[in-house]
Amino acid sequence: TKSMNLEYSKGNHNGKLELRLDSPDGPLIATFTPLNTGGWYDYVDVDIPLDLVDGVHDLVFVAKDSNGVLNWKSFELSDKLFFSISTDYKIDDQNGKDIQCTYDVVKNAYVDQVFNRYYSGTSSSADTMFYDQFGATDEASAKQIVYDLCGSAQ
Repeated sequence: TKSMNLEYSKGNHNGKLELRLDSPDGPLIATFTPLNTGGWYDYVDVDIPLDLVDGVHDLVFVAKDSNGVLNWKSFELSDKLFFSISTDYKIDDQNGKDIQCTYDVVKNAYVDQVFNRYYSGTSSSADTMFYDQFGATDEASAKQIVYDLCGSAQ
């Protein structure tokens, strides 16, 4: 299991959720700070990355720092990998593309958030895993895929 999809609502701006193994003070495998969804009955889905865990464990949800951390509707564990990038949006006037979303930005986010978390110490390289994640065969095709992805995300 590499992630969890959580459906929740939230009508305030306080608190966080810790995901721990076996007990409220067990090993921490994820932290999530839920955003206000617009109200306690306005549900959204989010994916939360989890640290890799060996064996079978109880999953314990620990609310921290506030009352009313979230209304929890459902969750589902998943092997889905994901990562996010956050940049200022800046348009290149010549071609209308976001020039902040670049190959290097996307690859660095992948390495920091996915490769280093799940694959460091394996025989695979960050480049190989990045290409596989995007269905690319080499750096040139990965750059084109990222270019197209960044353009479609506008």
